[in-house]
Amino acid sequence: MSDLSLPTHVLTEIDSPIREARLTGVDELARFAGGNDLAMAAAARSALERLTQDDSRSVSAAAAAALERTAIRVRPERVDFGQLAPGTPRIVADVLVDGPPLALASATVTVSGPGLRAMLTGRQLRILWQPRSEWLDGSVTVRGPAGWADVRVTGQVPVAAAPVSRAAVEAQLQAVNTTVNYAAYGPSRVTVLPAPPPRRRLGGAVLVAGLTALVVLGGVGVAWSLLGRPDTATPTTAADLLPTAAPVAEQSPEASAGPVAPITVPKEVLAHRIASLGKPALIATIKVGNEPEGVAVSPDGRTVYVANQGAKVLSIVDATSRQVSSVTLRNTPASWPSPATVARSSSRCTRTTRRPAAASRSWTRPVRRSTAT
Repeated sequence: MSDLSLPTHVLTEIDSPIREARLTGVDELARFAGGNDLAMAAAARSALERLTQDDSRSVSAAAAAALERTAIRVRPERVDFGQLAPGTPRIVADVLVDGPPLALASATVTVSGPGLRAMLTGRQLRILWQPRSEWLDGSVTVRGPAGWADVRVTGQVPVAAAPVSRAAVEAQLQAVNTTVNYAAYGPSRVTVLPAPPPRRRLGGAVLVAGLTALVVLGGVGVAWSLLGRPDTATPTTAADLLPTAAPVAEQSPEASAGPVAPITVPKEVLAHRIASLGKPALIATIKVGNEPEGVAVSPDGRTVYVANQGAKVLSIVDATSRQVSSVTLRNTPASWPSPATVARSSSRCTRTTRRPAAASRSWTRPVRRSTAT
Protein backbone atom coordinates (compact mmCIF):
# COMPACT_ATOMS: atom_id res chain seq x y z
CA MET A 1 0.00 0.00 0.00
CA SER A 2 1.36 3.44 -0.94
CA ASP A 3 2.03 6.07 1.72
CA LEU A 4 0.22 8.64 -0.46
CA SER A 5 -3.02 7.81 1.41
CA LEU A 6 -1.53 9.24 4.61
CA PRO A 7 -1.78 12.94 5.55
CA THR A 8 1.17 15.16 4.68
CA HIS A 9 2.00 16.10 8.26
CA VAL A 10 2.21 12.41 9.22
CA LEU A 11 4.61 11.72 6.35
CA THR A 12 6.71 14.70 7.47
CA GLU A 13 6.83 13.43 11.04
CA ILE A 14 7.86 9.84 10.21
CA ASP A 15 10.57 11.10 7.83
CA SER A 16 11.95 13.67 10.30
CA PRO A 17 15.52 13.16 11.61
CA ILE A 18 14.28 14.11 15.09
CA ARG A 19 13.37 11.11 17.23
CA GLU A 20 10.56 12.85 19.10
CA ALA A 21 8.92 13.80 15.79
CA ARG A 22 9.02 10.22 14.58
CA LEU A 23 7.49 9.04 17.86
CA THR A 24 4.64 11.49 17.33
CA GLY A 25 4.20 10.08 13.82
CA VAL A 26 4.00 6.53 15.24
CA ASP A 27 1.11 7.59 17.50
CA GLU A 28 -0.70 9.10 14.50
CA LEU A 29 -0.18 5.92 12.43
CA ALA A 30 -1.54 3.75 15.26
CA ARG A 31 -4.69 5.90 15.34
CA PHE A 32 -5.17 5.59 11.56
CA ALA A 33 -4.54 1.82 11.63
CA GLY A 34 -7.49 1.36 14.00
CA GLY A 35 -9.84 3.59 12.04
CA ASN A 36 -12.70 2.76 9.71
CA ASP A 37 -10.92 3.96 6.56
CA LEU A 38 -9.53 0.65 5.37
CA ALA A 39 -7.21 2.17 2.73
CA MET A 40 -5.66 4.57 5.23
CA ALA A 41 -5.49 1.81 7.86
CA ALA A 42 -3.61 -0.44 5.45
CA ALA A 43 -1.20 2.40 4.56
CA ALA A 44 -0.65 3.15 8.27
CA ARG A 45 0.20 -0.50 9.03
CA SER A 46 2.61 -0.52 6.09
CA ALA A 47 4.37 2.57 7.44
CA LEU A 48 4.49 1.06 10.95
CA GLU A 49 6.11 -2.11 9.59
CA ARG A 50 8.77 0.05 7.95
CA LEU A 51 9.38 1.99 11.21
CA THR A 52 10.08 -1.24 13.12
CA GLN A 53 13.49 -1.13 11.35
CA ASP A 54 14.21 2.44 12.51
CA ASP A 55 17.67 3.25 13.90
CA SER A 56 16.19 4.48 17.16
CA ARG A 57 15.24 1.69 19.52
CA SER A 58 12.45 3.70 21.08
CA VAL A 59 10.90 4.41 17.67
CA SER A 60 11.15 0.77 16.55
CA ALA A 61 9.70 -0.48 19.85
CA ALA A 62 6.81 1.99 19.63
CA ALA A 63 6.05 0.90 16.05
CA ALA A 64 6.06 -2.80 17.03
CA ALA A 65 3.72 -2.10 19.95
CA ALA A 66 1.33 -0.17 17.65
CA LEU A 67 1.24 -3.08 15.18
CA GLU A 68 0.44 -5.51 18.00
CA ARG A 69 -2.41 -3.30 19.29
CA THR A 70 -4.02 -3.06 15.84
CA ALA A 71 -3.53 -6.74 14.86
CA ILE A 72 -6.20 -9.43 14.67
CA ARG A 73 -6.78 -11.41 17.88
CA VAL A 74 -8.83 -14.48 18.83
CA ARG A 75 -10.35 -15.38 22.19
CA PRO A 76 -9.77 -18.02 23.36
CA GLU A 77 -6.56 -19.07 21.68
CA ARG A 78 -7.17 -22.79 22.38
CA VAL A 79 -10.24 -25.03 22.15
CA ASP A 80 -10.14 -28.41 23.89
CA PHE A 81 -13.14 -30.65 23.18
CA GLY A 82 -11.96 -33.04 25.85
CA GLN A 83 -12.78 -36.75 25.85
CA LEU A 84 -15.86 -37.54 23.77
CA ALA A 85 -18.04 -40.59 23.99
CA PRO A 86 -17.56 -43.15 21.19
CA GLY A 87 -20.01 -42.56 18.35
CA THR A 88 -20.31 -38.77 18.82
CA PRO A 89 -21.18 -37.39 15.35
CA ARG A 90 -19.83 -33.85 15.75
CA ILE A 91 -19.11 -31.07 18.23
CA VAL A 92 -19.05 -27.26 17.77
CA ALA A 93 -17.20 -24.42 19.52
CA ASP A 94 -17.36 -20.62 18.92
CA VAL A 95 -14.36 -18.27 19.08
CA LEU A 96 -14.48 -14.43 19.14
CA VAL A 97 -12.33 -12.60 16.59
CA ASP A 98 -11.22 -9.19 17.87
CA GLY A 99 -9.35 -6.29 16.29
CA PRO A 100 -9.83 -3.13 14.22
CA PRO A 101 -12.08 -3.08 11.13
CA LEU A 102 -9.08 -3.83 8.95
CA ALA A 103 -8.58 -7.11 10.83
CA LEU A 104 -11.88 -8.55 9.57
CA ALA A 105 -11.73 -7.11 6.08
CA SER A 106 -11.22 -9.87 3.50
CA ALA A 107 -10.06 -12.30 6.21
CA THR A 108 -9.58 -15.96 5.25
CA VAL A 109 -9.80 -19.10 7.39
CA THR A 110 -7.67 -22.25 7.02
CA VAL A 111 -7.90 -25.46 9.04
CA SER A 112 -5.46 -28.28 9.78
CA GLY A 113 -6.68 -31.54 11.35
CA PRO A 114 -8.76 -34.63 10.49
CA GLY A 115 -12.50 -33.92 10.54
CA LEU A 116 -11.97 -30.24 11.43
CA ARG A 117 -14.09 -27.47 9.84
CA ALA A 118 -14.31 -23.68 10.47
CA MET A 119 -16.43 -20.73 9.26
CA LEU A 120 -16.06 -16.97 9.98
CA THR A 121 -19.28 -14.93 10.29
CA GLY A 122 -18.65 -11.32 11.28
CA ARG A 123 -16.59 -11.52 14.47
CA GLN A 124 -17.64 -15.09 15.29
CA LEU A 125 -15.46 -18.03 14.28
CA ARG A 126 -17.33 -21.35 14.46
CA ILE A 127 -15.19 -24.49 14.72
CA LEU A 128 -16.73 -27.93 14.03
CA TRP A 129 -15.12 -31.33 14.58
CA GLN A 130 -16.42 -34.61 13.19
CA PRO A 131 -14.34 -37.30 14.94
CA ARG A 132 -12.54 -39.57 12.51
CA SER A 133 -9.69 -40.71 14.72
CA GLU A 134 -8.96 -41.25 18.37
CA TRP A 135 -6.93 -38.06 18.71
CA LEU A 136 -7.22 -34.52 17.37
CA ASP A 137 -4.45 -31.95 17.54
CA GLY A 138 -5.13 -29.36 14.83
CA SER A 139 -5.37 -25.61 14.31
CA VAL A 140 -7.58 -22.96 12.73
CA THR A 141 -5.84 -19.87 11.25
CA VAL A 142 -7.52 -16.53 10.56
CA ARG A 143 -5.44 -14.41 8.19
CA GLY A 144 -6.13 -10.86 6.91
CA PRO A 145 -4.59 -7.43 6.21
CA ALA A 146 -4.06 -6.89 9.97
CA GLY A 147 -2.00 -10.04 10.48
CA TRP A 148 -3.00 -13.55 11.46
CA ALA A 149 -4.02 -15.53 14.54
CA ASP A 150 -4.13 -19.27 15.35
CA VAL A 151 -6.58 -21.29 17.42
CA ARG A 152 -5.30 -24.67 18.60
CA VAL A 153 -7.96 -27.40 18.67
CA THR A 154 -7.56 -30.70 20.59
CA GLY A 155 -9.85 -33.62 21.42
CA GLN A 156 -9.97 -37.35 22.08
CA VAL A 157 -12.38 -40.21 21.35
CA PRO A 158 -11.45 -43.41 23.21
CA VAL A 159 -12.09 -46.64 21.34
CA ALA A 160 -13.35 -49.47 23.56
CA ALA A 161 -11.84 -52.88 22.74
CA ALA A 162 -14.48 -55.50 21.91
CA PRO A 163 -14.35 -58.62 24.13
CA VAL A 164 -12.92 -61.73 22.42
CA SER A 165 -14.91 -64.92 22.94
CA ARG A 166 -13.56 -68.47 23.14
CA ALA A 167 -15.29 -69.37 19.90
CA ALA A 168 -13.51 -66.51 18.10
CA VAL A 169 -10.13 -67.70 19.41
CA GLU A 170 -10.84 -71.27 18.27
CA ALA A 171 -11.90 -70.00 14.85
CA GLN A 172 -8.65 -68.10 14.51
CA LEU A 173 -6.67 -71.20 15.50
CA GLN A 174 -8.60 -73.28 12.98
CA ALA A 175 -7.78 -70.74 10.29
CA VAL A 176 -4.11 -70.98 11.18
CA ASN A 177 -4.26 -74.79 10.99
CA THR A 178 -5.71 -74.68 7.52
CA THR A 179 -3.25 -72.13 6.19
CA VAL A 180 -0.07 -73.54 7.77
CA ASN A 181 1.47 -76.92 6.89
CA TYR A 182 -0.27 -79.26 9.31
CA ALA A 183 2.18 -82.13 8.73
CA ALA A 184 5.21 -79.95 9.47
CA TYR A 185 3.99 -78.10 12.56
CA GLY A 186 1.08 -80.20 13.85
CA PRO A 187 -2.09 -78.83 15.39
CA SER A 188 -2.05 -75.48 17.18
CA ARG A 189 -2.08 -75.65 20.93
CA VAL A 190 -2.61 -73.09 23.64
CA THR A 191 -0.68 -73.61 26.85
CA VAL A 192 -2.05 -71.98 29.96
CA LEU A 193 0.65 -71.35 32.56
CA PRO A 194 -0.16 -71.05 36.24
CA ALA A 195 0.13 -67.70 37.87
CA PRO A 196 3.60 -67.06 39.31
CA PRO A 197 3.85 -67.33 43.11
CA PRO A 198 3.81 -64.02 44.94
CA ARG A 199 7.21 -62.72 45.82
CA ARG A 200 8.02 -62.16 49.41
CA ARG A 201 9.46 -58.84 50.19
CA LEU A 202 12.55 -59.51 52.23
CA GLY A 203 13.60 -55.90 52.46
CA GLY A 204 11.72 -55.23 55.70
CA ALA A 205 12.91 -58.43 57.38
CA VAL A 206 16.52 -57.78 56.39
CA LEU A 207 16.31 -54.23 57.71
CA VAL A 208 14.87 -55.37 61.04
CA ALA A 209 17.54 -58.08 61.37
CA GLY A 210 20.31 -55.58 60.63
CA LEU A 211 19.03 -53.09 63.20
CA THR A 212 18.74 -55.87 65.81
CA ALA A 213 22.32 -56.98 65.16
CA LEU A 214 23.56 -53.40 65.52
CA VAL A 215 21.75 -53.00 68.84
CA VAL A 216 23.16 -56.29 70.17
CA LEU A 217 26.71 -55.45 69.08
CA GLY A 218 26.41 -51.98 70.60
CA GLY A 219 25.29 -53.44 73.92
CA VAL A 220 28.17 -55.93 73.93
CA GLY A 221 30.65 -53.13 73.21
CA VAL A 222 29.31 -50.98 76.05
CA ALA A 223 29.45 -53.92 78.47
CA TRP A 224 33.01 -54.77 77.38
CA SER A 225 34.18 -51.19 77.90
CA LEU A 226 32.56 -50.99 81.36
CA LEU A 227 33.62 -54.36 82.76
CA GLY A 228 36.95 -54.75 80.99
CA ARG A 229 38.58 -58.01 79.96
CA PRO A 230 38.18 -60.82 82.53
CA ASP A 231 41.79 -62.07 82.24
CA THR A 232 43.37 -58.68 83.04
CA ALA A 233 40.90 -56.98 85.36
CA THR A 234 41.18 -57.42 89.10
CA PRO A 235 37.91 -58.43 90.72
CA THR A 236 36.56 -56.03 93.28
CA THR A 237 34.98 -57.46 96.41
CA ALA A 238 32.75 -55.92 98.98
CA ALA A 239 35.59 -56.08 101.52
CA ASP A 240 37.63 -53.64 99.43
CA LEU A 241 34.86 -51.07 99.67
CA LEU A 242 34.60 -51.17 103.48
CA PRO A 243 36.78 -48.86 105.65
CA THR A 244 39.91 -50.39 107.12
CA ALA A 245 39.47 -51.44 110.74
CA ALA A 246 41.56 -53.19 113.36
CA PRO A 247 42.15 -56.89 112.65
CA VAL A 248 39.67 -59.18 114.33
CA ALA A 249 40.89 -62.52 115.72
CA GLU A 250 39.16 -65.63 114.56
CA GLN A 251 36.85 -67.17 117.14
CA SER A 252 36.00 -70.77 117.63
CA PRO A 253 32.50 -72.05 117.12
CA GLU A 254 32.07 -72.32 120.90
CA ALA A 255 33.03 -68.70 121.42
CA SER A 256 30.82 -67.51 118.61
CA ALA A 257 27.80 -68.80 120.41
CA GLY A 258 28.01 -65.93 122.93
CA PRO A 259 27.25 -62.24 122.26
CA VAL A 260 29.39 -60.57 119.62
CA ALA A 261 31.05 -57.30 120.57
CA PRO A 262 30.37 -54.40 118.14
CA ILE A 263 33.14 -53.30 115.83
CA THR A 264 34.09 -49.66 116.17
CA VAL A 265 34.99 -47.86 112.95
CA PRO A 266 37.37 -44.93 113.57
CA LYS A 267 36.09 -41.56 112.46
CA GLU A 268 38.11 -39.53 110.02
CA VAL A 269 38.55 -35.86 110.88
CA LEU A 270 37.11 -33.87 108.02
CA ALA A 271 38.33 -30.43 109.09
CA HIS A 272 40.49 -28.86 111.78
CA ARG A 273 39.51 -25.83 113.73
CA ILE A 274 41.84 -22.86 113.47
CA ALA A 275 42.02 -20.39 116.33
CA SER A 276 41.38 -16.83 115.32
CA LEU A 277 44.26 -14.37 115.36
CA GLY A 278 44.48 -11.59 117.86
CA LYS A 279 42.65 -8.39 117.05
CA PRO A 280 44.68 -5.18 116.70
CA ALA A 281 44.65 -3.00 119.83
CA LEU A 282 45.56 0.63 120.49
CA ILE A 283 48.90 0.82 122.31
CA ALA A 284 49.81 4.54 122.02
CA THR A 285 48.68 7.90 120.64
CA ILE A 286 51.08 10.24 118.80
CA LYS A 287 50.11 13.88 118.36
CA VAL A 288 50.80 15.41 114.94
CA GLY A 289 49.58 18.54 113.12
CA ASN A 290 46.05 19.80 112.45
CA GLU A 291 43.82 17.75 110.12
CA PRO A 292 46.08 14.80 109.30
CA GLU A 293 44.91 13.43 105.95
CA GLY A 294 47.63 11.18 104.54
CA VAL A 295 49.94 8.64 106.17
CA ALA A 296 52.91 6.86 104.58
CA VAL A 297 55.42 4.44 106.09
CA SER A 298 58.99 3.99 104.89
CA PRO A 299 59.87 0.57 103.40
CA ASP A 300 62.01 -0.29 106.45
CA GLY A 301 59.14 0.56 108.84
CA ARG A 302 61.24 2.98 110.94
CA THR A 303 59.71 6.29 109.85
CA VAL A 304 56.08 7.42 109.46
CA TYR A 305 55.15 10.51 107.42
CA VAL A 306 51.87 12.34 108.09
CA ALA A 307 50.53 15.12 105.82
CA ASN A 308 48.54 17.69 107.85
CA GLN A 309 46.23 19.53 105.49
CA GLY A 310 44.92 22.19 107.89
CA ALA A 311 48.33 23.08 109.42
CA LYS A 312 50.35 22.87 106.18
CA VAL A 313 52.84 20.73 108.04
CA LEU A 314 54.50 17.41 107.25
CA SER A 315 54.99 15.42 110.47
CA ILE A 316 57.90 12.94 110.56
CA VAL A 317 57.43 10.30 113.27
CA ASP A 318 60.20 8.02 114.56
CA ALA A 319 58.43 4.65 114.93
CA THR A 320 60.84 3.48 117.66
CA SER A 321 61.05 6.49 119.94
CA ARG A 322 57.70 7.97 118.84
CA GLN A 323 59.34 11.40 118.53
CA VAL A 324 57.73 13.82 116.07
CA SER A 325 59.51 16.44 113.99
CA SER A 326 57.62 18.84 111.71
CA VAL A 327 58.41 20.40 108.35
CA THR A 328 56.47 23.53 107.42
CA LEU A 329 55.08 23.63 103.87
CA ARG A 330 54.24 26.67 101.79
CA ASN A 331 51.04 25.25 100.41
CA THR A 332 48.34 22.91 101.59
CA PRO A 333 49.30 19.28 100.95
CA ALA A 334 46.84 17.35 98.77
CA SER A 335 45.12 14.44 100.47
CA TRP A 336 44.32 12.48 97.29
CA PRO A 337 45.27 10.01 96.12
CA SER A 338 48.42 9.74 98.29
CA PRO A 339 49.44 12.78 100.32
CA ALA A 340 52.85 11.44 101.25
CA THR A 341 54.87 8.67 99.66
CA VAL A 342 58.30 7.41 100.53
CA ALA A 343 60.85 6.27 97.97
CA ARG A 344 62.09 2.69 98.18
CA SER A 345 65.64 3.90 98.89
CA SER A 346 64.36 5.43 102.18
CA SER A 347 66.50 8.49 101.48
CA ARG A 348 63.81 10.90 100.24
CA CYS A 349 60.19 11.68 101.01
CA THR A 350 57.99 13.07 98.24
CA ARG A 351 54.81 15.03 99.01
CA THR A 352 52.24 16.72 96.80
CA THR A 353 50.95 20.21 97.54
CA ARG A 354 47.80 21.87 96.26
CA ARG A 355 47.24 25.55 95.58
CA PRO A 356 44.07 27.17 94.21
CA ALA A 357 44.06 27.61 90.44
CA ALA A 358 47.57 26.19 90.21
CA ALA A 359 49.02 22.94 89.01
CA SER A 360 50.31 20.37 91.49
CA ARG A 361 54.00 20.37 92.30
CA SER A 362 56.29 17.73 93.64
CA TRP A 363 58.62 18.61 96.46
CA THR A 364 61.40 16.41 97.71
CA ARG A 365 63.45 16.73 100.86
CA PRO A 366 66.29 14.49 101.94
CA VAL A 367 65.76 12.48 105.08
CA ARG A 368 68.53 13.52 107.39
CA ARG A 369 67.64 11.41 110.38
CA SER A 370 66.61 7.80 110.77
CA THR A 371 66.14 5.76 113.89
CA ALA A 372 67.07 2.09 114.06
CA THR A 373 64.53 -0.35 115.41
